[in-house]
Amino acid sequence: MTAASAARELGYTHSGYIARLCRLEKIPGAYQDGGTWFIPAAWVQTKKDQDAAAGIVRGLKPGGHITTGAGLNRKRPEYKSTGRPRGRPKKSEK
Repeated sequence: MTAASAARELGYTHSGYIARLCRLEKIPGAYQDGGTWFIPAAWVQTKKDQDAAAGIVRGLKPGGHITTGAGLNRKRPEYKSTGRPRGRPKKSEK
C-alpha cells in the first residue's frame, strides 16, 4: 500500500505525514521504491484500530479541513461593522 493510499484510508488530507513517519523509521516494514513509500497493510489496520480505541475520528467534514486537535473547537472572531466599506478606497473619477 502506498503512503497516499494509507493516508486516505486513515483519513489524513495529505500523505506527507505518513511519508515523514517512514523517513523517521516509525513504521516497521515500510520501504521506498523510487520516490514512493510502501507501507504494510497490517500497520494501517493496526493504526485504524488504535485510533478507534482512542476515539480519534478523521475525515467527517466533507469538503472541509480535517482536524483532530485544538483547532476543532476554535471559534472564529466576529467582525463588527463600522458602516464604512472595507478595503481600499476607489480612485475618484475625473
